Amino acid sequence: MSNLSKRTRFINICIGFTKSMPHWPSFLQSAGYDLQSVRPLLVNSSDREVIPDLLFGSNFAQNVLVADCSGEAIPDDVFRDLSDISPADLRTSIENLDVSQLSNETLFIGDTETEASINSNGTDSPAIVIEGDRYRRINDFDDDNLNQNISEGRLPGMRPPNVYHPFSAEDGRARIAVFLAQELAHLAAKGRNREVDIEVEDLLESAFDSWEQISSDEQEELKRKAEDILDLFEQKDVDGHMRKLDQRKYYVNSSKALERKFQEVVDDLSSDDSSLEDFT
Repeated sequence: MSNLSKRTRFINICIGFTKSMPHWPSFLQSAGYDLQSVRPLLVNSSDREVIPDLLFGSNFAQNVLVADCSGEAIPDDVFRDLSDISPADLRTSIENLDVSQLSNETLFIGDTETEASINSNGTDSPAIVIEGDRYRRINDFDDDNLNQNISEGRLPGMRPPNVYHPFSAEDGRARIAVFLAQELAHLAAKGRNREVDIEVEDLLESAFDSWEQISSDEQEELKRKAEDILDLFEQKDVDGHMRKLDQRKYYVNSSKALERKFQEVVDDLSSDDSSLEDFT
């Protein structure tokens, strides 16, 4: 089962570049960058709202990478809005960086479709282009330490980590359902008598390594998506193994019968004509 958007895939790939993970390139970490924010809502210097996918910051370089991970063709207005972000616009979305000394630059992560957009637009912003199991840099960073650390290389088996950001609001509901079913079964199995009362936010916080860096607006959207799926799970179960206690809080008693109900929901959502209304 895929149903994983390009954006989520590239977000995970890129966050992985800041982590120490066996066999996975960590060149952003080597250059001194860490993850600052996921999907922050910014107002740029032209007074337009813009939501980059990731912000990476370097305390040493006092530089922020404003990353777009859409992985698809990029409209000209997106290039414009990202280029109009100034250090002052990042003030509420970064930590341990001195805004008065800060610089920032745009980074694109995607495939050859992204590369074609960059060439068509004529921007000189750097990008990491991924083709199959290979990656390469096009254009230079302002921070030369990044240029020295990033050139080209291989990704191991094209199996990016997915624990950093397991799903985005735009991912297929079947994908989200599979993930939440696994997490619920795992958490309930650790509870007393294989039972647990779980808040939606606690469920997501335990599942997303990037949860603390996710903007509040994006967290709310993820919680809403998760609640929709959990309600479908609860409605499918007629044996009392799962019930909604109050808004965004559920009782779960792990069992094979409940796991079969979870799978029924996944199968329903995998149908091309499925919708949330089909199960309400």
